[in-house]
Amino acid sequence: MPPSRLILWAVLILGTPSPWVTDVGAQDVPTPEQQAQFLVRAFGFDRALVDRGALRIAVLYVEEPAEAEPMRSALEAVGSPGVQGLPVTAVAVRFESVATLLEGFEEEGVTAVYIPGTLAPALSSIQQVTRARGLVSLSGGRRLGEQGVAMGVYMSGSGPRLIVNLRSLQIEGADISAEVLGISEIIR
Repeated sequence: MPPSRLILWAVLILGTPSPWVTDVGAQDVPTPEQQAQFLVRAFGFDRALVDRGALRIAVLYVEEPAEAEPMRSALEAVGSPGVQGLPVTAVAVRFESVATLLEGFEEEGVTAVYIPGTLAPALSSIQQVTRARGLVSLSGGRRLGEQGVAMGVYMSGSGPRLIVNLRSLQIEGADISAEVLGISEIIR
């Protein structure tokens, strides 16, 4: 078989080699609605939320705002009654670099950041911003929680489950009550 055909077969079988297209741990990611229910409810038990003044979640995307729309609209729908008497809103913010991320977060008044699995290769860059600015990082899937995202939701055998990275949660300034931690998978 000619080398060009081998490469074509490899791409067809393995998929595209671009790290931006790969969705790390996608098989264990609940629907946007399930994720939103768990994540917004968890903020109801964040003793530091009132100090933030609102819950404004940036949903990151790479190419088009439409990538963020299912999660953004799910967060707004679940959060429409508010959390701890505070409004909940979600906005789509494009990830190009740390500089543009900082600019987008300041413009939007963000207090939390939803990181999709497609941005797993850029997680350390995004965490520089979330940790420096005290923005709580959120995700779907277990792997990103293991890699340092503060709170995530993944599918276990019995249904959706909250995963909390305790170290990241503390660095990013959230103070989730023991009630939520007791029913979550904890990463230390």
